[in-house]
Amino acid sequence: MKRYRLIVSLAFVVFCNTACEGDKVQQEASVVEGAPNKYIDIIVSNGYLNNATVWLDQNVNFRQDENEPVANSDANGVARLNVSGIDFPERFPVVAAINAGSTIDVKSNKALEHSYFMSSPPGVSIVTPLTTIVDFRLHQLNLRQSNSLTQSQILNTDAISWVSLLYGLDREVVTSDFMKNQDETAQYIASNLVESGLFLSITDMFDTGQRNRTFAQTVSPTKDLMLVSKAIMHMVSHLKEQGITSMDKMTQTFIALGDAKTCPDSYVQFNNYCGIDSDFDGIGNLIDNDDDEDGFDDNLDRYPLDASEYADSDNDGIGDNRDNDDDNDGVVDSLDALPLNPLEWQDTDGDTIGNNADIDDDNDGVPDINDAFPLDAGESIDTDADGIGNNADTDDDGDGVADVDDEFPLDSSQTGPQYISHDSYIDFNKNQFNDLSGTLSGYLLFGQHAIIPASDHIGNDRQPHLTGNRKTLVLLRPNVPLSDIDSLNVTVKSNEGAELFAAQMLSPERLPKVAGQTKVPQGFDSATMDFTLPTEFDHYVAGQNALNQLDKNGSRLNAIFESANTVKVSTYNGAWRRSFYLPESNNLNGKKIVFQSSAGYGSTVNYGKLSRPLNNGSTLVFVNIHGTWLNASDFEYSKIRYGDNFWTAVIPAKHIQTGIQFQFSLQLKDTKTLDGKIDKLHVGPATELILHTIDVGMLTKNREGFLFQYDERYAREYFQTLPASRLIMSTYEPQYFTEVMMYDGTLLVDKALDNGGWHSGSMREAIGKMLISIGINNANYGINASDVWMQAGRGHPYSVAQLTAHNTVGVYQNGVIVHGGSGGAGMVTLDSSIGNEMSHELGHNYSLGHYPGGFIGTIHKPADQVNSTWGWESEKNLFVPNFGLTPSNTNACLNGECVAPFNGHRFGSDSMGGGAPHVPSVNAFTMYTPYSAKIIQSFFESKALFSPSSSTGFIKWDPELKQMKEWQHSVVNKTLAAISPSSSDEASVANLLQNYDGVSVHFSNGYWAGNIHIPSASAENNGKMLKVGHSAGWNSRLHINDSVITLSWGTVKNYQSDGETWVEMSDLNSLTVPRKPERFGVPVTTLVGYFDPERKLSSYIYPALHGSYGMVYAADSDNNQPANSCYLVVTSDEGKADYYLSNHRFTPSRMNQFNVNIETETNPTKAEIVCEDVVVASRDISPPKKKLNTYIVPQNDK
Repeated sequence: MKRYRLIVSLAFVVFCNTACEGDKVQQEASVVEGAPNKYIDIIVSNGYLNNATVWLDQNVNFRQDENEPVANSDANGVARLNVSGIDFPERFPVVAAINAGSTIDVKSNKALEHSYFMSSPPGVSIVTPLTTIVDFRLHQLNLRQSNSLTQSQILNTDAISWVSLLYGLDREVVTSDFMKNQDETAQYIASNLVESGLFLSITDMFDTGQRNRTFAQTVSPTKDLMLVSKAIMHMVSHLKEQGITSMDKMTQTFIALGDAKTCPDSYVQFNNYCGIDSDFDGIGNLIDNDDDEDGFDDNLDRYPLDASEYADSDNDGIGDNRDNDDDNDGVVDSLDALPLNPLEWQDTDGDTIGNNADIDDDNDGVPDINDAFPLDAGESIDTDADGIGNNADTDDDGDGVADVDDEFPLDSSQTGPQYISHDSYIDFNKNQFNDLSGTLSGYLLFGQHAIIPASDHIGNDRQPHLTGNRKTLVLLRPNVPLSDIDSLNVTVKSNEGAELFAAQMLSPERLPKVAGQTKVPQGFDSATMDFTLPTEFDHYVAGQNALNQLDKNGSRLNAIFESANTVKVSTYNGAWRRSFYLPESNNLNGKKIVFQSSAGYGSTVNYGKLSRPLNNGSTLVFVNIHGTWLNASDFEYSKIRYGDNFWTAVIPAKHIQTGIQFQFSLQLKDTKTLDGKIDKLHVGPATELILHTIDVGMLTKNREGFLFQYDERYAREYFQTLPASRLIMSTYEPQYFTEVMMYDGTLLVDKALDNGGWHSGSMREAIGKMLISIGINNANYGINASDVWMQAGRGHPYSVAQLTAHNTVGVYQNGVIVHGGSGGAGMVTLDSSIGNEMSHELGHNYSLGHYPGGFIGTIHKPADQVNSTWGWESEKNLFVPNFGLTPSNTNACLNGECVAPFNGHRFGSDSMGGGAPHVPSVNAFTMYTPYSAKIIQSFFESKALFSPSSSTGFIKWDPELKQMKEWQHSVVNKTLAAISPSSSDEASVANLLQNYDGVSVHFSNGYWAGNIHIPSASAENNGKMLKVGHSAGWNSRLHINDSVITLSWGTVKNYQSDGETWVEMSDLNSLTVPRKPERFGVPVTTLVGYFDPERKLSSYIYPALHGSYGMVYAADSDNNQPANSCYLVVTSDEGKADYYLSNHRFTPSRMNQFNVNIETETNPTKAEIVCEDVVVASRDISPPKKKLNTYIVPQNDK
């Protein structure tokens, strides 16, 4: 906190006064006639004062000059001045000098201990601390001396009004005898003005002729006065709020320093006085910007001395924290969404616009007038008017056909293909557990990214818990036969017992279907299916020439089927094709095609959205049912379901919160009701992933193959595999770098100097990963400058679940090389962005290694074993099984341990253990096992979130309090140079202190020395820091401040030079500064490159990176920055803005990296690197070529 320096000189104390109406009459100067002389009686009062020296200050210099009338005050505090021969003496101010030891306080009859003086403006016959402030105001305006009594009175009027407002006093009180009138507030203010030391010692004034005595080294008199007055008035307000109005009971704001030269408890010394320290933080209220230490600046704090209050929105005298209706609108705050707005009390969508003014209460993009559910952001349409919105309704048109089975879900007059119906099914989950208390028992599960058990039933099973604020499928298998159940209802209640949601659960026949199951036309009769292999065929496709004619759109096969009902396609060595495509046509009903292979290479048969592998020795038979091709495996697969007797309901995301409880009510057909509940659910916080994406070409054009970035559906599908509440995917414009500057100053224009590979290459690491990915990430953290290898504490904080994924390709000595297959620490390098590579490399960023948990954690399992789950595609309302679509009848094994297949289907592996998408047509990414999902969930819950509503700009989950708390993000703004113990001689340390903010040395086994010598503290190293750590087996000695300190294992010492000595510190907090974004989630222009503070290497600014979503931080001022600093200077429509970088290299051999976000809307046009006032690099900035998309998933699951 900046400590203000105080001075008020008597030369600045000047003010004026005029007559006022009312009971408290001001003390006007009046001439007393007495032949042959004229006199003016002056009252001296701060409490009436006897033997104070009083004079008419005709020369307006605060000195008692020759021929100026002077007198001492008597026992009544009155001094009579002889003003004979002076025309209109009322035109001049009066000064009173109070002398320590001789001036007597009349009430106590004791001599005063301190000298000071007071004054009154022209025309006022009483001298008090308040008239002194009036006089000061006149001097401040250069109006202290007037040429006439009338002019004095006019000037006084303005000054008195100013003082009246400053202290909240009636105007007439300011120049009245407040002792006589018994105005205790005025007495309190006056007393504290004197005790503050604000009025100078008369000895100093007369001895030096200067007004330069200081209390803490000097600012301006006006600022001193305002600081003192602020402290006094805060206390006055506080005392009034407590009902204390008696002077005897009022706590003094200031106390003169006594002979003991010590201050009482709760006071802090400022030279010759003591100022109150209300919050006991060692900083007196006078210079404390937060007197009560409640985190709110006094200027913004309605109750600056009450740590429990800071605002009173309705001005009813009751602070908001104690007031249960802050805006006095009749709705208590606990029920008032806008407790500070008396015109609003409900804000359904949380957009801070109350429902009364909001035309779209739930912020779903549909105006309330057109919204069937204006208070439900997850719903806006109710096609069948059944009171259930289309998003939650599984039969939107109410025609009795589930939407997933209905080709025309919004038209009750039409239906379409349906899933195959069977008399019996193959159930995956046959567990019979109970999770409820009450008369109803049942097995409870939840669907989010995957199916999550409500309770632990299987020993050593590591399962994730519910993620907050995510749409959730509730599955309950009641321990009651289906035939006995009439209906089942679910109710969700808050931790306080308030009902959040209630619905009738869907019966088991409405259980989500299994992804990859084939739909058939209505009226399909499974009994007619014939997958037997014909003994003869109408047409044979054999030989390479015939195979080559089978085109991708199936036109050749269509032509064949015009005259053939059965077709056989054969592959063998010498006649082979990689892929086959079955034609789509409604005219093929009843047609049959057989594929047989004896080839050494495998093939794939593609039909509809499905595909089947064709391997050596295998035969595949397909039958067409009214345009739909079916394989025998498809038919068998259609019999699989998650389980029997599972009732379901979808709970909107907003109701999934910490402390919720589920209650179930089952109505039996005999009218009996069974009730059960579960109230100890673990629900985590709402979490999110921010994923930036960019396609980069280095010395060659970018590949244009970043499919994940191009199609929103991939973001939606990947989100379905994550235990998180939200995915934000930003897109950056692709980049083609025709030249590449390296951090060592090497400019590449043709090819890199080394060979490249999928996992290797200088540009892969330095440009793709560090400059681009870490650069984008750090720009969003407000880290303007960083070390290219994340050393010296200048790396990537990874505080937020924020990653940057890039496609990179570069030219190396060995040609054009595509990079991929790497992830971690906020970076993702991808060759293919669709499939397991994406899932795998992102997994490394979530703290996952390879084969997590070995066999137990890597291999998916049956429902009665550990590590078992299915995925839930919430958008499609489909279950994704944890095994492959094609039966192989093989075990899933790892490290010699195996699990048998489920109905012939081999269980899958985790993404980190060689896994693959199970049903690519539904989800292109690999399902994480529960073991991995739990680790991923912990990762997300450990990260902060950007939050525009937070005073710090960030929030973070507190697992103990189970709530989000504001979190302070800080960035390193000073660098300690690391030095080895063997090099820690005094000269080496001194040399580093010249170039860095400090020095860090750590002693350990293998890196040890007996001594470290620190140069003496001096003006040259003032402010520099020293950090010494020791973990070696042998002791060492620290030579500092002419002393020797023994360093043993575990010792940590921190010092900072104050120019005279090395002061030991508990921690070097000054290494970091807090950072808060000023703009959140806006299109950004990210500027990256390199700069050399030593100006030996060529600094370089890369072409601007335009992104769709980012955080923007305020520009820096040049205050308190080293004179030889480097800055990024950006020119935009808002003018020029400076972004402080650094004044030294973070590591000696290379340039530093810079990374700064500029809001694109400000139209930045030029960027420059300026070091020591010299422009060392410059680049014009082109605007984005087109609007860039940000994909937020989900968008309406509120």
